[in-house]
Amino acid sequence: MLEGSPKTPLINNFIDTLLTYAYYDEILDALVFCLDDSKYVNHSLNPNSGTIEENSLSAIARRDIRPGEEITEDYSTYVLCDWLKKYKRFFDPSCW
Repeated sequence: MLEGSPKTPLINNFIDTLLTYAYYDEILDALVFCLDDSKYVNHSLNPNSGTIEENSLSAIARRDIRPGEEITEDYSTYVLCDWLKKYKRFFDPSCW
């Protein structure tokens, strides 16, 4: 797929980043590449961050977060689009 592509340091750096942080999702049948820092956020039933309002793409700290502490959100509170509903059972304890 990349045959014939220019081999510049910028392109090589982009490809290395993509291969490091992207993953293939079978349900979506797509390569998922997070372009923001949400790749560093994990799920918790007792999160230290969360959205300000429904349908918000912004998150705020719910309490002081110590240096080096993992940033967490409760994924079960997200407004679910059709494809995300397939994953809900993994994050919502009421589905366990």
